[in-house]
Amino acid sequence: MTFKIDKRVPTVSINKPREGYLYIFGKEVFKTQKTIIFGKINIEVSATDSESGIEKVEFYVNDNLKHVDSEPPYTWLWNERAFFLNTIKVIAYNNAGNFAEDIVDVYIFNL
Repeated sequence: MTFKIDKRVPTVSINKPREGYLYIFGKEVFKTQKTIIFGKINIEVSATDSESGIEKVEFYVNDNLKHVDSEPPYTWLWNERAFFLNTIKVIAYNNAGNFAEDIVDVYIFNL
């Protein structure tokens, strides 16, 4: 018998919102110094793992778990009330239990 042990972490990145852009109701408008969002937005993430595959991607806002997605494309609609500076964090887990994260700070104004 042969056993493979996956010690590699997956790759994960937040594709939307991109750091340093203005978004109005989910549409990227133009480059800015900070990430600014007006209204709701789909958080879009790419996650890959060539060894064991992706089990799930968790979406956090200010360290509070908001959504878990186990099927690509990995997305979550952020449509709840939020104001000022918030941190979006995503954690991707592969099927071997390894994980990686990506973080972006955003200024959001969503009534």
